[in-house]
Amino acid sequence: MGLQACASVSSRAQRFGLIGSLYVSQAIPLGFVFVALPAILVRRGLGEEQIGLLSALAAPWLVKFLWAPAVDRFGSRRGHYRSWLIPLQLLSVSAVAAMALFRLDAGLAPLLGCIAASLATGSDVPVLGRADPRLHHSKPAP
Repeated sequence: MGLQACASVSSRAQRFGLIGSLYVSQAIPLGFVFVALPAILVRRGLGEEQIGLLSALAAPWLVKFLWAPAVDRFGSRRGHYRSWLIPLQLLSVSAVAAMALFRLDAGLAPLLGCIAASLATGSDVPVLGRADPRLHHSKPAP
């Protein structure tokens, strides 16, 4: 195996590592919103009907395709997907931190959960763009 083949394996391994870490960073806020938040609200005495409404926080995934045109059209030339990923990830962390810092009640929890879910959904679009090499503008479509 030549030097060039080793370099491609390394870059491929790095690419898989990057994509994997980006998906993990998206899953953490979502895990909090869909697993931990309902458990916290049960301990606080919220009713099952109100907690069941948290499943509506999955709605941003139904409209994820609406993010794609903006992500494709706008972005920095120095790092097109990075210019979307970094702010969306930071805002997602901020939303989860706000959930940790504030007392979650029936009004604030769904609002912060919706914000966190929307940001995680929005950050999924540039991750998909980064993960699929067929989507890079410099390469012709197959």
